[in-house]
Amino acid sequence: MKLKTLVAAMAVGLGTFSATAQTQTGPVKIGFITDMSSLYADIDGP
Repeated sequence: MKLKTLVAAMAVGLGTFSATAQTQTGPVKIGFITDMSSLYADIDGP
């Protein structure tokens, strides 16, 4: 019974370490490209 508890605790510990390693990336930047120089500039807004 103690072996199962130890294995389960190790699995949870390794899972949390791998999850924190994957979240160490930089921020996600979302850009927006628009046409502001033709007749469609009035439709899209400033």
